Amino acid sequence: MDNCRQKIRVFITVSLVGFSVQIAYPQENLSSEIPLPEMVLIPGAETEVGSLIDYRAQPIHRVELGPFYISKFEITFEQFDAFTESTGKVQRNDLGWGRGDNPVVDVSWEDATEYAEWLSSITGEKYRLPTEVEWEYVARDNNYLAQYSWGDEIGISRANCRGCGSQWDGLSTAPVGSFEPNSFGVYDMHGNVWELTSNCYTLTYYDAVSYIGDSTNPDCKGIVVRGGSWDTEAEKLKIWSRDPNRKDDAYNDVGIRLVKEVNLD
Repeated sequence: MDNCRQKIRVFITVSLVGFSVQIAYPQENLSSEIPLPEMVLIPGAETEVGSLIDYRAQPIHRVELGPFYISKFEITFEQFDAFTESTGKVQRNDLGWGRGDNPVVDVSWEDATEYAEWLSSITGEKYRLPTEVEWEYVARDNNYLAQYSWGDEIGISRANCRGCGSQWDGLSTAPVGSFEPNSFGVYDMHGNVWELTSNCYTLTYYDAVSYIGDSTNPDCKGIVVRGGSWDTEAEKLKIWSRDPNRKDDAYNDVGIRLVKEVNLD
């Protein structure tokens, strides 16, 4: 999708004595009515990515990040349902866990990318999936020696995973914001649902986190997901843990978190 602002209009059919007309409502009305994700500003920084503890996340290296916004919570069914209703796309399956404030699941990378483009078109802002570096920086929470943002132990009821000690462990997603946020004020960076990134999966960690988001490459088939889920062991929740996810596949433990770019003009 190009960078020019795309206009979306809502049409309502009005019946008038044997014929109908369509009234177009401009995008400004639409964007004021849809549930937009709440965003948190992350300041730019020079940061380290990787881990001394796990050889799969080595070597540690420094990267420089500009400021960006990231969604405070994982994207919810309420937010994603507004997208499917507006565009006529098929509603995602909540597996009986409930919609509303539960994180949307049953979404692929393609679904997430289309949702981000739709938000961009109706707001005039640039939404996209986070890069691995952006995701890891927020998840690390300035704690460079710990395995989780809060320390080296999984603890009790700090997240939703198998063995995390919450009421949802291994059963279902939890409503977003059910656990304490990190110091950035961002929730659920560990567990609940795996979060899609904009990086194509490679076996070499150093190469992967050096990219700027290459998932749109037609040769890319596997997308990196981060953070673990309600159905994974605590080991998979570690800050540097990463898994591949097929680009066109949707799962019951994969969801979305978005970045919004900062306008530096």
